[in-house]
Amino acid sequence: MKGKKKGPKSKSKRTEKLAKRVLAIRFKSSEEDMYEITDILTEECYNISARSVARVLSEHGVTFKKRDRKLEFYTSGEK
Repeated sequence: MKGKKKGPKSKSKRTEKLAKRVLAIRFKSSEEDMYEITDILTEECYNISARSVARVLSEHGVTFKKRDRKLEFYTSGEK
């Protein structure tokens, strides 16, 4: 019997073009965090996760911001 193929089963979503776009968004607006960058890329028809955006930023030595998504569910002053 032949063993199953090892390694990646599909091409990486983190292409050079996408990496350049992630970096362009980050440098254009330094206040954008990895989730907001993912939202922008999704609107531009890219299918990429926030974790992949973080990897691109990390690979290029750019610090990435994380926001606490739990805080979005709370409203200020109301219980």
